[in-house]
Amino acid sequence: MVRIWDANTGDPVGAPLTGHDRWVSAVAIGRAGDRDIIVSGSDDGTVRIWDANTGSPAGPPPAGHQDSVIAVAIGRAGDRDIIVSGSDDKTVRIWDATTGHPAAAPLTGHNDSVRAVAIGHAGNRDLIVSGSDDHTIRIWDAANGILVGTPLTGHDDWVNAVATGRAGDRDLIVSGSDDRTVLVRQHRPKSEGG
Repeated sequence: MVRIWDANTGDPVGAPLTGHDRWVSAVAIGRAGDRDIIVSGSDDGTVRIWDANTGSPAGPPPAGHQDSVIAVAIGRAGDRDIIVSGSDDKTVRIWDATTGHPAAAPLTGHNDSVRAVAIGHAGNRDLIVSGSDDHTIRIWDAANGILVGTPLTGHDDWVNAVATGRAGDRDLIVSGSDDRTVLVRQHRPKSEGG
């Protein structure tokens, strides 16, 4: 189940959000069009979208993953609000946050479970960053799902967390791993074509 908490008081808000058949591995909160949403990913292989104000399901669960969903994120790609999910099925999926429909073909390339996803902006493009049990971080163009550059390496164990953002005038990607290290990489965007 998913619970909503008041950040100021620590009190639960409303009833728990139920619908997953197995444990919930990931949650995110953000916007889809003109509404606030909560997204959850579960060991039952589903992504669920909830209206953050009412707790009601915002349509049927997006379907497509073939195994546990262990990472979710909400963000923007161009003029679209998107949801990104990572799974034990080794794929990253992009969903239209407003409709719940797939927004692109599954992103493939990882050789093991995708444990972490993030959405951000670097240079002239919106990006999706994914981290995997294969010890790599991959960067994808959020608008078209194309892999950007080669996988980032440097971890010796599962990559459990990724983030993207700015520090000063640099676009950065940060990753955390079971190898007890945090790596910080500067993203140097290539031209629009590459």
